[in-house]
Amino acid sequence: MVLTPEDVRTKVFTTGRLREGYDLAEVDVFLNEVENSLRWLHQENERLSAMVTVDPTKVMAAAESRERRAEELLRAAAELLGEVGNGLEHQASRVHELIREVATFTA
Repeated sequence: MVLTPEDVRTKVFTTGRLREGYDLAEVDVFLNEVENSLRWLHQENERLSAMVTVDPTKVMAAAESRERRAEELLRAAAELLGEVGNGLEHQASRVHELIREVATFTA
């Protein structure tokens, strides 16, 4: 059981039967719960802290690497588009030549 701040604030101990005060066994059990909850919270905090620890130089290096890769891909895409465009121009030119040849036969 993980204790909440409300559990601690609202905890009521019964008083002893023979003398004024709290039942020591009940206080000991509650303190054990508090100790276990705090231990778990500290461990969880350490675990989560380790997950979010970030080295800014590694983040920057990764971002720069991604940026370089994006630039390479854009250059390759532009090159390919240029090749496709050249190929289309060549094909269009060849079609026009064929049309002219056909026109000379039909004339």
